[in-house]
Amino acid sequence: MAVHREARCQPSGLNEAWSLDFVHDQLSCSAKIRLLTVIDIYSRECLAIEVGSRLRGEDVARVLNRLVYLRGAPKALFADNVLRTERDQTSRQKAFYPQNVSAA
Repeated sequence: MAVHREARCQPSGLNEAWSLDFVHDQLSCSAKIRLLTVIDIYSRECLAIEVGSRLRGEDVARVLNRLVYLRGAPKALFADNVLRTERDQTSRQKAFYPQNVSAA
């Protein structure tokens, strides 16, 4: 059975859409590592690479908060083939800023 996928947005400028993904690898000493990568879809610029043996939701929120502070929030965020869109500043802040973290 064929499944139709929604067309992925085609940003027309910088900072309109970001994509984040986790990459797993193993070092020569057998230690496992995880990498969180965030890229700007339009420019293909790597905005962040966070490396750790464990990456939690708090780590993802911290990386996104830092990027939003430095670059402003994107209109769309892709993660694991799921599109998250936010139409206004209030919902954008809810998406990127946990309540216990200040935006400044």
